[in-house]
Amino acid sequence: NKIAVKVHMDHIGSLTLKLENSTNGGSNWVTTVANTKVNEWEVLEFDASLPSIEAPFAPASGYTYTRVVLFFDFGTGGTGTDVTSYFDDIVA
Repeated sequence: NKIAVKVHMDHIGSLTLKLENSTNGGSNWVTTVANTKVNEWEVLEFDASLPSIEAPFAPASGYTYTRVVLFFDFGTGGTGTDVTSYFDDIVA
């Protein structure tokens, strides 16, 4: 029920993970996790057993998905300053 993504960000922000295109009836699932480290790698963990933050608010556990979408700082207004964010090693 956990999905881990390694991130490297030059600021405190967040990573939003979305699972799409379930092959066995699951709804699209979205959740956001904040990072706590700046300029170093950190593993962010997403709990697929929790409800999605978007309707229909169902958990993703028990379903198979074909697409993972990542959004850095989703829904956050720009500051006019360039930021750099990296990801690696998505593990379910």
